[in-house]
Amino acid sequence: MFKRLFWFAIGTVSGIVLATKAHSYVKARVPKHTREFILGEDQDNIPSRTLQGLLRDFSSLQSRREEELDNYFADKFR
Repeated sequence: MFKRLFWFAIGTVSGIVLATKAHSYVKARVPKHTREFILGEDQDNIPSRTLQGLLRDFSSLQSRREEELDNYFADKFR
């Protein structure tokens, strides 16, 4: 279990580092208009917008799954 947790943590940290490095590279090397087309106009808040989007997707998926399970067990025990 600790092995899996360790490798999960390593993967998460390396993903964050790679995403940050890629964002810095794009910000430094790509012209402004192209960068705005790729990343959007609000380039300073990309990590927070990404996190908000992930949380919104997770919560919608969670609520859909809960509803699906509620319907399944309600039909099963009637």
